Amino acid sequence: EDNRILREIKKRIRKLTEAVKRTLPAVAETLEKLRSTMIHCRYVINFADKWKTARTTEAARLKIHCNDYSEIIAELKSKISERKQKQDKKAKTPPIKIFRHKELTQAINELSEQIEELRTKKNTILANLNTNDIQTVKNKLNDIQKAVPVMERHSNESKTRLDSAQKEYAELKEQAQEFDTEELQDLRYEIRPQAESETISDLQKIYGGSFSREIFNTAKSETDKAIGEADRYSVRKRLENYRKQKSAQKSENVRRKQEKENEL
Repeated sequence: EDNRILREIKKRIRKLTEAVKRTLPAVAETLEKLRSTMIHCRYVINFADKWKTARTTEAARLKIHCNDYSEIIAELKSKISERKQKQDKKAKTPPIKIFRHKELTQAINELSEQIEELRTKKNTILANLNTNDIQTVKNKLNDIQKAVPVMERHSNESKTRLDSAQKEYAELKEQAQEFDTEELQDLRYEIRPQAESETISDLQKIYGGSFSREIFNTAKSETDKAIGEADRYSVRKRLENYRKQKSAQKSENVRRKQEKENEL
């Protein structure tokens, strides 16, 4: 009877062990998926912040140039109209009125100089904006102004998603304390390169040529710091590198020893 009970207990233990083995990879995979989600969210937030800072600065610069251009165009039209009026007056003034002719001629010449100065200023603004058509600049400014709230919405959505992922991660990490910590971490580190690669691929599909490895690395560092992974992962990497170096050194020593033996 005792043997039967012992066999039954061993059988149950084996089943529990197998269940844990099946569950452990699932927990590791879920934790890494949540980590990837947090990295993804932080990337969106950081990209939006960086984009908004750069585009807000650019929009301010474009707006100043557009306003200056509009003021110059308005003044230019006014000067051209004024010159036309004086030219008409001069044409209608009898030649006998020499002083009036001279006065109008001088006024027309001064206006012509002012008009040329305004045209030079106008062309300088266009050159600084690298365009021949101010409308393209106005369109770009309009596009930026429309995109800002869209970026802000994406950022806010990612912040909400990030908060949710962090809570899920903390809860699952708490539940995972029943497992062997080192075994769980080993499984996670095995999964991590593929998980990160998939996250990069997803972001590249969204951002295309605008994808930034620097922003991704920042998002990853911030995430690992937030979940307490940064120091652990760094130490593990250093240990792995040390073991690889020692193994390589040992292999090199063995090779040299064999070479010396062969020489004898």
